[in-house]
Amino acid sequence: MKKTVLQLLISASIFSASSALADPIKSIEILGLDSISRGTVLSYLPVETGDDYNSQISGQIIRDLYKTSFFKDIEVSQTDQILKIVIKENPHIKYVDVLNYSDKVINEDLLKQILKNMDLSQGKIFNKRQLDKLINQLEASYISKGYYGISINKKIEVDAQNRVGVELDINEGDVARISSMVISGGNVHDEDDLLDLFDIGEADFFVLNYFTEKDHYSKVALDAGVEAMKSLYINSGYLDFKIKNQNCFI
Repeated sequence: MKKTVLQLLISASIFSASSALADPIKSIEILGLDSISRGTVLSYLPVETGDDYNSQISGQIIRDLYKTSFFKDIEVSQTDQILKIVIKENPHIKYVDVLNYSDKVINEDLLKQILKNMDLSQGKIFNKRQLDKLINQLEASYISKGYYGISINKKIEVDAQNRVGVELDINEGDVARISSMVISGGNVHDEDDLLDLFDIGEADFFVLNYFTEKDHYSKVALDAGVEAMKSLYINSGYLDFKIKNQNCFI
């Protein structure tokens, strides 16, 4: 019997302590808003007026608001049953300019669509991680076209209205060129016929190559040629056709 009474007392003590720490919220004050509305902030809060407030709720509010990526600094406190949230907004995007890009790698319409899909267009909340993803994607696009010396310099400026201007200056470097291209091991089809399946290869006659850029290495074009060669052999009845090795030396 003594053991049961002791347990009940402990439970009651814990409940009382928890109740004492909780404090109902009569109103919510949000300071520091600029372009984001009060209603937007309230929609992300895990509490509303009338709910109890404690230190755990404070931490949850901060975590939930940071998850939105809208804010770079958040402070939460309560005085006289008034929940006070002080925030600093992340800057909005004024512009993102990509300079000196090549239409042969990425055209203007595609670039605009990429910026939109990555939420890097004008008016969006600036997110450095998204900018880094954009730079990585641009670099990958150039490398796939043989521009292994690609480098992208970024310049970020924040104005007095907390708006970010971004400039990405592309330096393509020299494109990798194909000095020779060899297909060995095939007995069914002539090597020249197989090489004709590729849009890339050894340079054409000088004047023609100026326009075709056939000797410009491209991983995309190489893969397309390999698939065309596989299809040719399979359609010729060689269902077990395989490429044993594919080597590229740069």
